[in-house]
Amino acid sequence: MITSVSLKNFKLHAETEIKAAPITVFIGPNNSGKSSIFQALLSLRQAAEAYTDRDRENLFQPIHRPIHPQQIAAIAPYLFPPNALIDIGEFRDVVRHGEAEMQIGVNGTILSQKPLYGRIYGREVRVGFDIHARNNRLVYHEGGIRFFAPVSDGSFHPGPGFNWKWAETSSHASYSLNLEKFTLNFKTTADFNLIQCSGIAKSEGFPEEESGRVAEFHRSLGNSPALLVKSLHPIFPLRGFEEWGYPLPPAAPDNLDWLTLVDRGTAVAAKLKYDRDIEEQLSRWLTELLGIGIRAELLSGPRVVLRARQPKESVSDSLFLNEGTGASQLPFILVPIGLTPPNETILLSEPEAHLHPQAQSELMRLLLKARKDRNLQYFIETHSEHILHSLLHAVAKGDLEKSQLAIYYFENDKGTAKVRPLKIDERGGVEGGLPGFFEHSLTELSEYLDVLKKT
Repeated sequence: MITSVSLKNFKLHAETEIKAAPITVFIGPNNSGKSSIFQALLSLRQAAEAYTDRDRENLFQPIHRPIHPQQIAAIAPYLFPPNALIDIGEFRDVVRHGEAEMQIGVNGTILSQKPLYGRIYGREVRVGFDIHARNNRLVYHEGGIRFFAPVSDGSFHPGPGFNWKWAETSSHASYSLNLEKFTLNFKTTADFNLIQCSGIAKSEGFPEEESGRVAEFHRSLGNSPALLVKSLHPIFPLRGFEEWGYPLPPAAPDNLDWLTLVDRGTAVAAKLKYDRDIEEQLSRWLTELLGIGIRAELLSGPRVVLRARQPKESVSDSLFLNEGTGASQLPFILVPIGLTPPNETILLSEPEAHLHPQAQSELMRLLLKARKDRNLQYFIETHSEHILHSLLHAVAKGDLEKSQLAIYYFENDKGTAKVRPLKIDERGGVEGGLPGFFEHSLTELSEYLDVLKKT
């Protein structure tokens, strides 16, 4: 889970820091820098999990799809485009005007349940790093890793850790973590994985039967910066089914983290056909929200068609595409949430899109339950009062502690993002009100009443 994000010279952000909560909400006018937080995080994830060593050295990676018809036919629909997560252009398109270097900082935790060598090392691994990029490449990075073990009172006791620094003008640095009867060695890298494992030194008396588990623990620590950003799962603002059916690839992807809608549509259909548990879970959620379920039907081709399960047996199932734009939004929100492992983070853009206000509120109630069941974290970008009211009402009812909710207000001040946290009380109130929401509504109401007086 993410505990903080900082940006410097990234698009509108001259210098911004976000202290994250289990639910962190971004509000404010258009073009005020809200989406930039998601874009920065996803750029780091894309760079960290790039397929080639060369790509892992670039922060931003414009996607170049095949343009020749034969090339397109060769890859579609049986291969989802690799590393097609985010495309916001080249470095010069993103760095703040007049600046040559940008910085992105991330802090967070990774949880592990595996005991090691008679103790639980790394039950909670805290990771933090700060990257400096110029001309799309790393010029400097620093960070730290420390793991914490649980104690009898339920808290976590700090264990060993190390801090690192790397600069393009210096050689790769080495670091060691001394534990009981073994030492884990690491070194810095020039790519966006930041650090990597460089060997294990075993002391006298080390039990060889533990070698495999120690090696696994070593790898998890060495990969922890990358694992932190790989725990981020976007739900993009453009959603919905555009076709009556989708080609069925040989296997379903593990997630729906694909940039374009056609890739995500194919991925949703494939996932529902291959994974009956996800299909049933989505159908239950849709029935709860809309009164209709969903099922994936396989036709020749092979092609998957999604049908709406009607509540009455006397009514035949209809094409899900024809259930309306609002209904079409929900699988693209709910399936990724159903696929997200516990303790990881959803980046949810505009959950209110095309949904009736009551459906918005019901959706938030369902998402709050999913968060509690699997300890998920949500970053939510929204323009909806109904989304905010649902969250604040949950605080008022005691379903959500005020410390579990953070709301940030964004505004564009002459080309610079100004971001400030809003203070929430135990009753779900916001000190000073919600900027840009009720003020605008009251102004419109006042103007409308003035018009009525004149008629």
